[in-house]
Amino acid sequence: MKKVCFGVLGALIFAFLGEAQAQDWSKEYETTKISDRLYTFWRRGIRNIFVVTDEGVIATDPISPDAAEVYRAEIAKVTDLPVRYVIYSHEHWDHVLGGQIFKAEGAEFISHENCLKFFFRNPNPDLVIPDRTISGNTLFSLGGESFNLRYLGENHGDCLLVFDFPEERAIYLADLATDGFIGLGTMPDYDIIEYLRSLREIEAMDFDLMIGAHGPARAGKDAVVIRRRWMETIIDAVGRELEAGTPVARIPAKLHFPEFEHLRGYESQLPSFVLRMAQFHEMGW
Repeated sequence: MKKVCFGVLGALIFAFLGEAQAQDWSKEYETTKISDRLYTFWRRGIRNIFVVTDEGVIATDPISPDAAEVYRAEIAKVTDLPVRYVIYSHEHWDHVLGGQIFKAEGAEFISHENCLKFFFRNPNPDLVIPDRTISGNTLFSLGGESFNLRYLGENHGDCLLVFDFPEERAIYLADLATDGFIGLGTMPDYDIIEYLRSLREIEAMDFDLMIGAHGPARAGKDAVVIRRRWMETIIDAVGRELEAGTPVARIPAKLHFPEFEHLRGYESQLPSFVLRMAQFHEMGW
């Protein structure tokens, strides 16, 4: 039942996120070279990364069993070295399923420790449980290559890691911001206050390039800035309407934000954002 429900939800999510992709949707997949060591792989609306070192490959979210097979084949086009590690960006099934192909070749799986409670509470046969976990910010190294794993606390769930590559002045960011897209208003596990705090902390990081898990291979820091401004704006606007006594159902028709109307999903997602922010103001969550 869980897998069926996820399939329906996943289809809905991808339908909205499809608007946000600067992708050629005639392609089933795409691999893009960011630097001599850093690559990004895209498959049907989900993007991950991999890092090539002299001692093997560090892969990330497998996405799904079928995507993982293509992902592994794409890595093999770059190097014949083995995949040594698979690091999960966070806990959600649309990103982390299908890792068995990497486990079979001996890869070690890693996540933040807080992902485990979700994995054990919501088991999935296509999920490889991490072999070890990290608890906070970590410098990850292999074969003379290093990058930072940054844990920002609660935001979109409670175990999301930001992959920080100072050498490339780049980050890999799952779900918290998507270039050119307004976002999904009804994501159930966003902690509004902590989400905003996380966006501000990411914005303060020293990077120019954002590789988003649902966006193009290359985006700028402005994708994070715009998402933060949008969240602040919609929170405040809904709060003012509620204080004025406007019924929640009538609020979307009263709101207009020229600064954000160019973003894909603006019209379709505005009612959902209003409902979510009304819950925040009226229920505290």
